[in-house]
Amino acid sequence: MGDLSKREAEKKVLDLGTGSGILALAAAKWGAEKVLAIDCNELAVETTLRNVLSNEESQRIEVRMGKAEDFIEEEADLVCASIHLQVIEFLLKKRPFSRRDAEEIERRLIRRSVEIVRRLQEKNWLTHSAAPSSAL
Repeated sequence: MGDLSKREAEKKVLDLGTGSGILALAAAKWGAEKVLAIDCNELAVETTLRNVLSNEESQRIEVRMGKAEDFIEEEADLVCASIHLQVIEFLLKKRPFSRRDAEEIERRLIRRSVEIVRRLQEKNWLTHSAAPSSAL
């Protein structure tokens, strides 16, 4: 997200698996006009709502309870996803996720004119910061 903050602000951000809402808040603070923060965990939704209110961002951040799968078709300039492997598998309609699958995801993103800005890997976690190539 920090890498993306250096670019022009995204108009609409979708935060799947928002947890505490930290990425939704960061997107709003960096200038997103509208952020939709989703989580399937009631405690996470309540926590995000509290954080949004205490940071006075309720005009730009909408918090909803639900599954990532149900919101993946929402229109957004940027999608943040901190979600379980099983959800990623469902969303990608692929076999189990592996390092080879991560490489394939990168290839598919590049073919769709999305540039991998940064790639971080720690143990079983893989994070991609990506943006449309034309926006960089």
